[in-house]
Amino acid sequence: MFDVLCTHTLVKEYNEILENARIDKVTQPKKNMIIITVRKPGKNHSIILDASPESCHTRISNQTFKNPITPPNFCMLLRKYLSSARIASISAVNNERIINFDIEGRHPDGDLGSWTLSFEVMGKHSNLIFYDNKTKIILGSLKTISSTHREIKANATYTLPPAQNKIDIKDSKLSDLKLLAVSYDSYLLDKFLFENIHMVSPQLAKEIVFRVFNRNNIYVKELTDSNLNDIYCLLQELLYNTPYDPMVFYKNGELVDFYPFKLECLNLKETETSSLNEAIDLFYSYKSKQQARKDIYSTLVKSVDNYLKKLVKKLKGLKKDLKKNEKSLKYKLYGELLTANMYNMKKGENSTKVYNYYEDEYIEIPLKASLTPNENSQRYFKKYSKAKRGIEVIKANILKCENELDYLNSVRYSLDISELDELIEIKEELIRIGYLKEVRKKDNGKKREESNSKPMKFVSSDNITIYVGKNNKQNDFVTLRLANPNDLWFHTKSLAGSHVVVRNEAKIPAETISEAAMLSAYFSKGRHSGNVEVDYTEIKNVKKPKGAKPGMVIYDNYTTLFVTPDENVVKKLRSK
Repeated sequence: MFDVLCTHTLVKEYNEILENARIDKVTQPKKNMIIITVRKPGKNHSIILDASPESCHTRISNQTFKNPITPPNFCMLLRKYLSSARIASISAVNNERIINFDIEGRHPDGDLGSWTLSFEVMGKHSNLIFYDNKTKIILGSLKTISSTHREIKANATYTLPPAQNKIDIKDSKLSDLKLLAVSYDSYLLDKFLFENIHMVSPQLAKEIVFRVFNRNNIYVKELTDSNLNDIYCLLQELLYNTPYDPMVFYKNGELVDFYPFKLECLNLKETETSSLNEAIDLFYSYKSKQQARKDIYSTLVKSVDNYLKKLVKKLKGLKKDLKKNEKSLKYKLYGELLTANMYNMKKGENSTKVYNYYEDEYIEIPLKASLTPNENSQRYFKKYSKAKRGIEVIKANILKCENELDYLNSVRYSLDISELDELIEIKEELIRIGYLKEVRKKDNGKKREESNSKPMKFVSSDNITIYVGKNNKQNDFVTLRLANPNDLWFHTKSLAGSHVVVRNEAKIPAETISEAAMLSAYFSKGRHSGNVEVDYTEIKNVKKPKGAKPGMVIYDNYTTLFVTPDENVVKKLRSK
């Protein structure tokens, strides 16, 4: 959590790194994000100032972002004033999540000037405000604000946000805390601390409660004098006297938080970092990547699901047409029977009853009274020929539709198990085939680089390498380029899934074959099923038909196994 304590700790690090740095470049890759690139002898730094409501923070980072072709107005304003200017100092407003970058340089007219770029890290109210140091007149801001408390817009006078009605524990006595607590008997202790003590965030409040009581959900009315004394001392220690040891926290392998010191209340796995900035950068780089994955995943899932829905509907219609046309095959019989019984017919009849020597029964055949018996016979032969041609076309379309469904089902499965780089590959594949339209942007003649992720690698209990593709590009690479003719190839029968290849340096033991089959079942739509059918064969028996879509192959001379996916085995094989 980027709270007041993080803000003040980070400012100390910033001063050591950024003081007297020259501003080289200002960009605005996103609506609420400014990046200032500065230079110092032998080193360049990029300062990210993110005022978005869901992830407001600042950090020095190597993470790159795509910039719009036309810079927004606020970005242009900062470029106008700050190009080649010097960062004189960086400070935090007392008890606030506000960082002030004091900058010295030359006005656009050539005179010396000094300005402040104030970054207010306040959730949905986060903002970047640029104002003149002498006059306090605002030159511009990322967001314009007009309220009864303050006005943030060009030519207005900059003022701080309204002061919070809290006490500063550094300048307060234990008796002050006791007196304050009397009025909050019904409050949870962490809420009381957060709402009444400067620099205490919700997270820090929970940590204080946990350290004193070793549990949460403590009410103020439960406090003893001894408890209040412990809380008072702990506040002094954590806010002003603790040697900081920045770290990030993990839950189930996911990066979930950071802080200047260990948060015992989280009870999570932690990793120490060399600085708070490193911890913040790790956290938000990870979150940024996760958000990017979520965005591209949502786009691709929506598109693929729409195509699948249309194809299922189309296939249903084709099968209905096939059934209808197959009923028309009786017209051949009508034509033959009319030809055989033409001597008993005459023009002007609406129907005729004839003997069906195939089924040993009499049937009635409708006729057109305006046609001769021979013309009625030829009419049915023509209808039969038309239906026969239609059936051939419909069957071809059904096969094409089923192949397309198989392909898109394989893509849909890959989306669920792919990371960002692999999703980018899938997107490129869908654009190349024509399922998605490429959004073309001006790129100054630069050729767009394609993503090139690698397949997963496992090692069996017999120390044999097993490769698993996570998308169709990886599947083609594993099967068609990486594998040798005598390697074993695995795939789930009739289920979308990964291509699995086992290196065949000698005779492959039965346990490795079983483990590879289990990997094939796990990395498929049958992951949560039991007794999944998995086919395996040598690579030389696997072929890619001409014109087949990525990841689509045919195979023969295979053996089928029944396996049940086991996540613990997968982790064990992966960890090797």
